[in-house]
Amino acid sequence: MNLNKEKSRRNHRKWSRVLEKWRESDMSGAAFAHQEGLSYNQLRYWVRKLEKPDKAKFVAVPSLETRPLEVPLEDVPLKLHFGPCQLEIPAGFHGPTLLRILHLFKQVS
Repeated sequence: MNLNKEKSRRNHRKWSRVLEKWRESDMSGAAFAHQEGLSYNQLRYWVRKLEKPDKAKFVAVPSLETRPLEVPLEDVPLKLHFGPCQLEIPAGFHGPTLLRILHLFKQVS
């Protein structure tokens, strides 16, 4: 077993016991840390570390069949929002002209 993993497990067990003792004491974190000769910041660190929700586990999701778009993008109208401005581009609009307009919007905003 990796020595770092074993040390980490010992630390987790130690601090789990410390936090359990603290909860049973009905003392504030600062008072308990002082009484036990611990750093209050260490106590807070271990509270956060040990009480955070379990990390999400990987779940395999079956892939969906991917197909090319049935409608070319040029045939789809667009609505672009730039702050308070809105630009509506009808389907079939000339692409190079759209790029020039977008460049102008970028300069204005």
